[in-house]
Amino acid sequence: MGMNEVLRKLIENGKIKEVLDMLEKIDLSENLKMRAQIAKVDYNRLQKDIQNNVITRELRGIEETKISRALLEIIDKINSPESELEGKLFGESVNDKSLKDESVNGKRRGLKAYSMIGVLSLLFLCLLFFINEKYNKSEFTYCIVAKSFKVYSNAENYKKLLIKDGYKDAEILLQKNGSLYVTCYMEFSNEKDAFYEMEKLKANERNDEIWIYKYK
Repeated sequence: MGMNEVLRKLIENGKIKEVLDMLEKIDLSENLKMRAQIAKVDYNRLQKDIQNNVITRELRGIEETKISRALLEIIDKINSPESELEGKLFGESVNDKSLKDESVNGKRRGLKAYSMIGVLSLLFLCLLFFINEKYNKSEFTYCIVAKSFKVYSNAENYKKLLIKDGYKDAEILLQKNGSLYVTCYMEFSNEKDAFYEMEKLKANERNDEIWIYKYK
């Protein structure tokens, strides 16, 4: 069984941490190494949320699936023709024995190329991140509602309590139909982020009545 098959088998058995540890020991290309580091950051954040009991089982499953898919994409690239080509560009091909006979100047050029491609890869990832952020933004705003009131003064008093509890972004909104004032913990421009934070608040505040008010 090859390395790729071993890694896939571990992911199938839910051994994400073991896969991340093994990837750190493998001589990956710069691009794959960055992607593995991003997956590790996401995994550590998820484990912290699990330990603090601020994430539901459903959201945990979604996040674990996302990390597993990212790792499988990395594994598929290991030893692939594209990865070998990239390794040569980086001056990292382990199969090229001629590298051992390179002159000092040749090694220096390889290091310069390695550094330049590493910088370009990082810039490319940053560009993808900003493009993703731009197109994921919604025309709506998503407000996480703590409570609703018919009387404005009651909504105002509850807002003060939220601010006192540390929710400095708390605010009051009037629903479009004008029937209720909603006191919100915070608001988001991204629906996924809003629902993720709502589930954490439900766990932290032990309040199943928290909901999301969407408006333009």
